[in-house]
Amino acid sequence: MSVSSTLLPRNHQTGSQPRDIIGELLARMFPARRRAIYRRPSSDSANIIDRGILFHLKKRAVREGRSRFLQRLHSDFWAGKNGSVFSTNCDHRFQNHFLAKQQADFNAMSHAWHANESVRHIVEIGTCSGLLLQYLNQNLNGIESITGIDINETQIRENQKRYANTRLQFHHANGIEWVIENAKPGTMFVTNGGVLEYFTQRDVESLFEFAGSKAGPSIVYCSEPIADDVDLDHCGDSTPFGDELSFSHNYPKLLTEARFTILNKGESYCEGYRMLATLAIRNPR
Repeated sequence: MSVSSTLLPRNHQTGSQPRDIIGELLARMFPARRRAIYRRPSSDSANIIDRGILFHLKKRAVREGRSRFLQRLHSDFWAGKNGSVFSTNCDHRFQNHFLAKQQADFNAMSHAWHANESVRHIVEIGTCSGLLLQYLNQNLNGIESITGIDINETQIRENQKRYANTRLQFHHANGIEWVIENAKPGTMFVTNGGVLEYFTQRDVESLFEFAGSKAGPSIVYCSEPIADDVDLDHCGDSTPFGDELSFSHNYPKLLTEARFTILNKGESYCEGYRMLATLAIRNPR
């Protein structure tokens, strides 16, 4: 959940028709630039032509289901300067929302952890300033390793300095790629406040399948925003939604399809976002 306006227009449903027309005209007038932006979109361009073309490409991506383009745009945003200042602006959410409104979710996570002694490693994808990892480190017993992954290199360097004298480890990487290359069997995977929303459905499916098979036995806890109008009992594929055109995933459905057992799920609202917390476990057979 971003606090920046650099991904404007913030909601594809409210974009003006004149801007749509101008963006399409610019894309036709500058085809080489359009191709370059499509391959490597920038969320923070000061060039008015590039912004117009990006507007057009975002609208087209939503219309045509080009999820990889949107993911590239999200990656650019979080890896850059906007991602490096996110914790400064939003760390208050951990205290004001997670600890204040989601205690039942943490209690369920703690119970699952202590009831499954074969799960002793923790990996957080999208660790930001490491507040959740620090909290888990202080409140869960028997941890053998605890690792935070983030795409923002500046944030990871800050974490490595801040937690230098603790057992918390931090790595700069694409979270799902790092997990598939490095995660050990017996791991609890966690996200909090909006991380998997910036990955495509296919990548989330790959993560859950890997977590349940190659890294099993495993626990997954994800607290993520979803679209206000999504019906979790009937929705199908993930779709872009809201301000940032991140992806609204049906986490209980995707985890069940990856042969996880849902242990707990709960909803809350954080600063206007509908948040879904899902806890699941899978023991390989």
